[in-house]
Amino acid sequence: MIIENIELINCDKNIKLSKIISFLETDLSSHFYFKKSLELKSKGRELVSPKSINEGYKNIFNKNGYVSLKPFGDECEVDFYKDRVGIEIQFGKYAFVIYDLFAKFKVCYENDIIDLGVEVIPSKNLAKNMSSGVPSFPSVMRSINRMNIDFPVCLFGINLKNEKPLERGVLPI
Repeated sequence: MIIENIELINCDKNIKLSKIISFLETDLSSHFYFKKSLELKSKGRELVSPKSINEGYKNIFNKNGYVSLKPFGDECEVDFYKDRVGIEIQFGKYAFVIYDLFAKFKVCYENDIIDLGVEVIPSKNLAKNMSSGVPSFPSVMRSINRMNIDFPVCLFGINLKNEKPLERGVLPI
């Protein structure tokens, strides 16, 4: 995987982020797989499976001491947590990004559980090769630029490891 976009809100790049960046840029090609789309607009097309990317990252973060965090019981879970940093890998539906930011990171920050929230979402190029409804870095940035984010957050837009950006419907081999 490669990081195509980074946006820091109310924080500076620090040592904690450099380690997270190295994890995010791990080659997951042996972990991710493609699925045949059942959606009307892209029926039969091979799409990147978000579940497989999530599993690859789960292996990496867990091996490096990150754990899931349930600070308020089962109703709120942060994917990965270590050293007061909460990380969400969000390849689900677009609305979950806003939920992560405000129902998880903001609440955890205000309750002195985290110092930084990290949201990982597909880049525009990767989102084009996934099911409909997934977030993309530019669309998320357009939305959150209209909001008041008063807590430290870092957003990463990631893409498959590839020399050039993916074109619609063209996946790397």
